[in-house]
Amino acid sequence: MSQFTVRFPSAHTPRWRLFLSRRLAATVSRTPVMWRWRTALALLASAFLAAGPGAATVDAGTFNVITCATGRQEAGVPVMGVRSGATAFSACPANGDRFRGIVAGVSAESGPFTDGDHVYYHFDAAGNRIRWLYAQLTMVCGGNGWYAGLFDGGHGWFWGLGAAATGWDCLPPMPNSGPRPYMALNVRGRTALRWGVLCRAVSCAASRPTWNGQWRYRAGAERMLFSVEDTAAPTLAVTGGSALAVPWLTGPRSITYRAGDATGIASEVVVVARSGGSVVRRQERTLACDRARVPASEEGAAFGDSGHEQEWFWIRVADQAGRTYHTFRPCPQLSGEYVLDTTTLADGEYRVAIAATDAAGNGALQSGPALRIDNTPPPAIEPVVEPSQLALNRSDASAWRRENRFVVRWRNPDRLNGAPYSTVEWEICALGGGRCREERARIDGASGASNGLVLAVPAVGEWQLRVRLRDEADHAGPWSRARVLRYDSTIPERAQVDRRNGWLNDAEARSYRSTVRMELERSTAAPASGIAGYSVALDRDPDDTVDVWSDGRRASGYEAHVTLAELSEGVHELRARAISGSGAASSEIDATTLAVDRTPPALQLEAPPAGVWQRDGVRVTVTARDQAHLSGMLPARSETKDGGFVRISTRTAARRCDGRSPAEASCTLEIAADGRHVLAFEAFDVAGNRAVGPATVVLIDRTPPSGWIERPVPSDPTRLLAAVNDAVSGVAAARFEFRALGESDWRPLATEKVAAGRFQARLRDETLAPGRYELRLLAKDVAGNIASIETFGAPSGARPRAIVAVPLRDRPRLGLAAPLTPRPSPPSVVAFAWFEGEHLVVSGRIDPQAAGKVQIAATTRRRTVRAIARLRDSRFTARLRLGRGRENARVTVVFPGSAAVRSARVSFVATRPSGGSGLLRVGSLDLDRSPPALAFGVASVVSGRLVASDGRAIPGARIALERRPFGGWPAEPLGTAVTGEGGAFTVLVPPGPSGRIVATFAGDGRALPATTATELRVAARVRLAASRRTLRNGDTLGLRGRVGGGYVPPEGVIVALQALAGDRWRTFETVRTDSSGRFQADYTFRSVTARTRFRLRAVALRQAGWPYEPGASPVVSVAVRVRRP
Repeated sequence: MSQFTVRFPSAHTPRWRLFLSRRLAATVSRTPVMWRWRTALALLASAFLAAGPGAATVDAGTFNVITCATGRQEAGVPVMGVRSGATAFSACPANGDRFRGIVAGVSAESGPFTDGDHVYYHFDAAGNRIRWLYAQLTMVCGGNGWYAGLFDGGHGWFWGLGAAATGWDCLPPMPNSGPRPYMALNVRGRTALRWGVLCRAVSCAASRPTWNGQWRYRAGAERMLFSVEDTAAPTLAVTGGSALAVPWLTGPRSITYRAGDATGIASEVVVVARSGGSVVRRQERTLACDRARVPASEEGAAFGDSGHEQEWFWIRVADQAGRTYHTFRPCPQLSGEYVLDTTTLADGEYRVAIAATDAAGNGALQSGPALRIDNTPPPAIEPVVEPSQLALNRSDASAWRRENRFVVRWRNPDRLNGAPYSTVEWEICALGGGRCREERARIDGASGASNGLVLAVPAVGEWQLRVRLRDEADHAGPWSRARVLRYDSTIPERAQVDRRNGWLNDAEARSYRSTVRMELERSTAAPASGIAGYSVALDRDPDDTVDVWSDGRRASGYEAHVTLAELSEGVHELRARAISGSGAASSEIDATTLAVDRTPPALQLEAPPAGVWQRDGVRVTVTARDQAHLSGMLPARSETKDGGFVRISTRTAARRCDGRSPAEASCTLEIAADGRHVLAFEAFDVAGNRAVGPATVVLIDRTPPSGWIERPVPSDPTRLLAAVNDAVSGVAAARFEFRALGESDWRPLATEKVAAGRFQARLRDETLAPGRYELRLLAKDVAGNIASIETFGAPSGARPRAIVAVPLRDRPRLGLAAPLTPRPSPPSVVAFAWFEGEHLVVSGRIDPQAAGKVQIAATTRRRTVRAIARLRDSRFTARLRLGRGRENARVTVVFPGSAAVRSARVSFVATRPSGGSGLLRVGSLDLDRSPPALAFGVASVVSGRLVASDGRAIPGARIALERRPFGGWPAEPLGTAVTGEGGAFTVLVPPGPSGRIVATFAGDGRALPATTATELRVAARVRLAASRRTLRNGDTLGLRGRVGGGYVPPEGVIVALQALAGDRWRTFETVRTDSSGRFQADYTFRSVTARTRFRLRAVALRQAGWPYEPGASPVVSVAVRVRRP
């Protein structure tokens, strides 16, 4: 439906006009939906809607008919019900002329008219309903028995000017030019309307009005717009086509269809989709309808209650392309054909749906029959011919068989779409060309189904088989690859086995090879399948199975070779039968005789134990014995083999001895030369069986070893090295021995073999007294010959006696300096000041023991007085004259420091008359730490130097260092240092307990071992905490603390609790820690008479088993007041 926008600019619009505008807006915005869908075609319907014809925005079920707006008026026809003096005409466009447009009425000069006379323009909605009429009026005049305006399809007037009015009246009186009024009328679904005048009186006059010289009673409109409701969908049916003629479609196919509607068919859509799948083809067509276009906007005037009052407003009529027509039957009927080229689609089943829309946008959807498409021939198959169980090769289907029966099986290729398979076709042709035979049969055509055939070939011979499938669309697939079929039922003739004379020995009996062939003459016909092989048996008749296969050549007589494995001793008969290629066995058997001796002679050896060196000549005897009932040891001239003897040999000598009786043969060989002799011996019986004795080694060595002792080298003088050689049996062992010159007993040294013929030992010179010592090496070869080597030497040249002077190495010196502290110790300072008249006395103490001077300054508001005091036993005193007065003085004490003690500065205020005091690090005051100790947790540096006895530096030596805590605690390794070019080394000792720092040099090839040590002392770490900072006389103070650093003995550490009294610490209680170093104590103040600040500390004392020097905790300050009475 067209969209109308009505806007009233005036706030005083009459209520009936406001109601009319709202009714108009509500009516034109309704959206009746007339689509009816079928569930089975939901997908196709969705596709139709998603891309429907055109882009119409008018709601389906309604359309507009406009007349005279575009210069045409074809929607209505004139109906004349008077004899003369009346007219009904359309003059379009009106162009603002009140006498143009759609006009029906009577002339002023005519008449009179009687009851029933009428003049109409008749508008027939073709069976549909007209809901609204929008008319742009020019002149509507009635009264005096005349009805003017709108009538139903007959003479029922329902809007306009009635006949009851006296005189005449017009609705509304309009000027000759300017905009025309619009009127929106709800005609309530009438199927036809009439626009004109009707006389409903006995006599209706047509007198001339004074203001109009042409017309009197009439109905005129410049244009009219009908809103029509069409609730009926088009009729649609598939009528036929070539696509419905066959079950499976190939090539181009057509579908014909027909659609009709009272308003005609505006568009059509044909959709092809896979069954249950997506749309693959779509065809759209918009039919030629008598469409109209509404002007973009119009201005009109609304009339008032009396017809004379006028008020302007806007009515915007937007043109809706595709749903506005000139007539009520704007579109033609449809008779169509859709041609589908199936070759452009994949094989499978498709659904076709045809949709049509009428002029009002009502749709109809008709599904066609399922279309099954197949343009693809069946694929090639791979038939499988089952092997015959009567063939020689039961796994090869192409092998020769002696029964004319071939079972062929295949599986239909998978085919998701397309026509099922219907028949199988096969072709049997002679191999190599010639006659062929074709046949066919029905099969199970389902995809993946298994099928089979039982075939027979025309005659004996070789044939080839090809198979193909044909589907229900009559497509023939390609021929399969050829399968060879072979059939032969001919029985072969007798086979021939070659003859054997003489004994078979063990090697021959283990794998004896005999030849079998066919004696074929030119006239003898072999089976078509040839001779596949022979059935061979020993000492029995062969069966009809192939034991040996022939070479397949007729020229050689189908020769085959029989290999008999592991023949037993005795006399045997070998029998053979021919087998054709198809497995047919000959009825005749051939045979030959075989004599077998598999037992070799027994050997006996008389010789020294194998692998044992001898120092005398050796005599070796070998005897061979054979079984008397077999071939024996006595050579026979009838045998072609060389057998019946014993042979014995070495690398330099050999001897053969023939047998003198069938039972045995014997042979003897003498060996006298030094060296390693490998003895080989064997025996052969008459059949050729060989007996081989185990390889026996005869060893002879009568020469002792030789060699020398090498002179010690300066880089490693304690290493003794000797070279020993034995050319025959080799050196078995060697041992160094030594003795002081003049002694008789030799002392052995641990000796090891370092290489072939080389031995070494160590002469530990650090354990021997200085002097000259004699050396020797006792060497023994494998044969047991012993040599004593007592000279220095080389492979050539003079060889003096082996004598050395001890010590062989230098005795170095290892020094270790005392630990170095990183910086001087911080001092503790205690200073007191009091007033004596005009003087201020300043006294104090510095700890540890320090020497030098102290600078003292006293400052008041008026002056500053300075003095210098000399330290005596670390104490100082000075008197400064300040004069009389009541001013307090700020006292500053400065110690400039020394080489062992850092500088310090203390500043405090001395008040009159009591004075004051200043303290600096008094926690470490009065500690007994002698010798000086490092602070806890501080690392130290230890350095040392390693030099030779003559003072030369030893660079590159590795020095191992460790800390051995006092009190018997386990040692702690500190790592290894390497000496520099000057022999010096330095190591950083990490924080730890007091102990000895031990440096050890393990020695090397030139220097003896050395060790040294130094002490490192460390002060203990102590912590102290008070339970309260302020208390009164009589209260108890709880003290808790801990000694850190570990190494606490099980009985604990003694801790002294001290208070600072003047410049001295006084012990008021002693406690012992537990094994973890913790301690606690309670102290009650009883004699405090004035407010006093006590400074407390805890001191860990020196004791056995604890590797720390005395140490004090930081000072804890506690204020004690007098208890109120």
